[in-house]
Amino acid sequence: MGLPGKSTGPARKAAQAGYSDDGHIKGGMMFETGIEKTIVTTAIVLWFAHGWYLNERLKHVHQKLDLVLEAFDGLRGYLYEIDPQFNDERQSHAAFENDESMFSGMNNMELIEKKKRDGKRTLNTPFAQ
Repeated sequence: MGLPGKSTGPARKAAQAGYSDDGHIKGGMMFETGIEKTIVTTAIVLWFAHGWYLNERLKHVHQKLDLVLEAFDGLRGYLYEIDPQFNDERQSHAAFENDESMFSGMNNMELIEKKKRDGKRTLNTPFAQ
């Protein structure tokens, strides 16, 4: 027989092992064994390593995309020099730069707005939006 108020049965053994009477872990212990800690730690490390790897791959993709967009910007500069569809815009901009008219800046803005409304490209329309 044990002392009064002291249990010697299965409830006492469960309490000593860190479990409450209903079988749940007592004291907020998350992991019971070292293997559980190792598995969770490994999963967390792998999660971060995978995120780092994907981030590095994404950086390379962005570098390649920047190179392509720079090539398109060069193409836009070339088209600015030779393409006749931009002649009206070049003339309007030249009039604004040379102060040919008091309203040349307003005319230039109206021309660009009209082209945008009609769905036409302007000299400053970006290739990637």
